[in-house]
Amino acid sequence: MSLARDHENQREVVRTPRSNRQLPQLLAPFATLAEGLDYAAQGVTGFNFYSARGALQDVLPYALLRRRALSTARKLLSLGFERGDRVAVVAETGPDFIVVFFACQYAGLVPCPMPYTMYIGGKDAYVERVAGMLRAA
Repeated sequence: MSLARDHENQREVVRTPRSNRQLPQLLAPFATLAEGLDYAAQGVTGFNFYSARGALQDVLPYALLRRRALSTARKLLSLGFERGDRVAVVAETGPDFIVVFFACQYAGLVPCPMPYTMYIGGKDAYVERVAGMLRAA
């Protein structure tokens, strides 16, 4: 079992299991990613996030991902987004990115991942680059 310490939230981080003994693996019978997550959320597996050095940093069980994604989907829709709208998602690859990505799936929105890192040239160059991507989308 892989353990890590989440110092920000003062909790131990335990790697999610690699398999679900009580939940049979189904290969592609789902019409949408959200349906696949609905099924996977019945089990105990999920995402494990590691540092560049291979240390476990965070976990996101599929059941928790589903709850957070549904909540976030409701919030996105309450902001006036409509089915088919594109949503720029600027985040590091981690739990928050995955939650927003799946929230878009549940809400019928199109997630558009955008680069998170700052480029040479600072904030202004980064903003201009992202703005150009959004104009082209």
